Amino acid sequence: MKYIYILRHAAFDPSSGMLTQQGVDQARLFIEDLNNIKLVFTAPIPVSIQTAQFLTKSHLHTDVRAIDDLKGLCSAIFQLLKDGDNGLIITASSVMLRFLDSFPDTSPVHSFGNLKGFIVDDQFNLMEKLPYQ
Repeated sequence: MKYIYILRHAAFDPSSGMLTQQGVDQARLFIEDLNNIKLVFTAPIPVSIQTAQFLTKSHLHTDVRAIDDLKGLCSAIFQLLKDGDNGLIITASSVMLRFLDSFPDTSPVHSFGNLKGFIVDDQFNLMEKLPYQ
């Protein structure tokens, strides 16, 4: 099975567009929850990129689909992942909510440490945690 974490960027200062210390702390707290992340994609906005930089040492890919076609981006990532590998997308909450609207009977967005988001498997089932966590 393959999984993708889809997370909202960490807290930021709207006037500067930069992560706040609280946002940096949020990202750092989540690092230990990440499992076998092989691909990292972010929305092409500074706070998403900054959040991802705190979460992983992997090469980051910015992709406009993290804003306007999250399901299409997930499909593309699943094609690139091997079984047992996981991906990560950092985006904005409004994008996540639009994505969730496409699922019937979805549960709310969950907390991973202090970051909000959800996990989707390669069959597009939503979950709050990985089955092996």
